[in-house]
Amino acid sequence: MSTCQIAYSNQLPNKSKMSLFYLRALRAISLLAVCAFPFSVQAHSGRTNAEGCHNDHSNGTYHCHGGSSSSGTAGSSSPGVGRSTNSTQPSSPSSSSNSSNSSGGSLNAPGNVIELPGLSNRNSNPGGRAEDTQSAPVTPSSESWRVLSVGDGDTLRVSRGEDIQTIRLACIDAPEMRQPTYGELAKQQLQALLPVNTVVSLRPVDTDRYGRLVAEVFRPNGSVNLSLIASGHAVVYRQYLSSCNAETYLNAEAIAQQNGLLFWSQANPVMPWDFRRQ
Repeated sequence: MSTCQIAYSNQLPNKSKMSLFYLRALRAISLLAVCAFPFSVQAHSGRTNAEGCHNDHSNGTYHCHGGSSSSGTAGSSSPGVGRSTNSTQPSSPSSSSNSSNSSGGSLNAPGNVIELPGLSNRNSNPGGRAEDTQSAPVTPSSESWRVLSVGDGDTLRVSRGEDIQTIRLACIDAPEMRQPTYGELAKQQLQALLPVNTVVSLRPVDTDRYGRLVAEVFRPNGSVNLSLIASGHAVVYRQYLSSCNAETYLNAEAIAQQNGLLFWSQANPVMPWDFRRQ
């Protein structure tokens, strides 16, 4: 007699009054049921695998019965509790990002002080070498001056009380007024940036042979000199660049040139210093 038959025969009630035929029939049916289904399971569709797991076609899930989950599977299952593994995974984030235009208007619009990425920290460097431009920020004089007039694209007059100074903008050279189109545009831009009575601060760097104060001029939102370079109204005066942040000015000019702004929109621009020699 098999193990299943012995185990089950001990559990049968004493049926001494039943006929041998019916007793054997009952034992045969009961034995078949016990051996075929040794454990009570929840009815559902789909066969279980060696780990006691299966696809339940009635609700489209995959789950397991009994035992604990392997270490590679998130969560655990208790006996008789299904563990769903077919939940929808979140989609991966898109590799593209939305870009926005932060220009705030045309670079060539009169009066705009141009702010360029990476150029917000303007450093003072009397030595003027490009490799030293990551030092302390430029600090203009705390004294305030008022704009009296604009002579051309790189010259203006300012006053402080009784003191009146003619300012030559440092480190830049604007097209001469006799240069077609661009000389006048440079003057108009400087007038738009510095209307009469505008309060400015100065960072003097030298006095030229005409007695003009060579200086970097600042409005509250930045360097006027650098703005004229970035907008393409003036070019970097390399011969006298040592008194300014060389790297910052050259980077601003390179961007203006690459974008063909104003002076750089010409096929063969004539540099202001070359024009004066003609």
